[in-house]
Amino acid sequence: MLRNLFLSGRNLLFYASGIIGVVLRANAAETEDAAVAPTNQPAMSVAVHAKVEGSFMPYRYAFITTGSAKYTFLVPDRYRVDSSDPTNVKLISPDCSCFIAVGIGSSSAIGGAKTAESLRAYVTDHYSDVQFLGDQVVCANGQCVPGVDFNWKADMDITRTTRTAFFPTANGTLEFTLTTSPEKFQMGLNELNLVMLTFRTGVNGRFDYVIGSNQP
Repeated sequence: MLRNLFLSGRNLLFYASGIIGVVLRANAAETEDAAVAPTNQPAMSVAVHAKVEGSFMPYRYAFITTGSAKYTFLVPDRYRVDSSDPTNVKLISPDCSCFIAVGIGSSSAIGGAKTAESLRAYVTDHYSDVQFLGDQVVCANGQCVPGVDFNWKADMDITRTTRTAFFPTANGTLEFTLTTSPEKFQMGLNELNLVMLTFRTGVNGRFDYVIGSNQP
């Protein structure tokens, strides 16, 4: 039973320019990786349900299928779910100030299990004008891995704050990333923690998910 999950979002133009900067850098990295990375990565399909049998959680569930792998987590209240990209699912706050992505990690970009040092090197390669704020230990699905917080410059010289971490699963590695305006970072962490605390991998080809009780 999951209890006491408290949820806590600026300008659409600022958000869009920051995200476009991420996309442009990601596309460049994917072009460089294409020669060495496999191209048959299964697409990620996403279904969102407000009601799940046996559960009384006051949130929507995201059910993700990637090949034979199945993942679930709770979606923060009022966040929009964007599944248009076959490699990740994006959760976007109502005011577009917080952006959470859960995605399939590229094998060439990951380079095996991440240490704090290799994670910082990955961030330096994929973001502009990075200023590291500190290393973290983040946990999901019964395991803990290194995470890192950092500021960086998006297009139009806009400062964004991000936390990223890579989680190995039996079917591959998933990247969890939160990107916000700096003043909304702590609020965004509440929503990221909801996603990570409720993240589950499937068992025997079936979805596993957190169950909420209707008892006080």
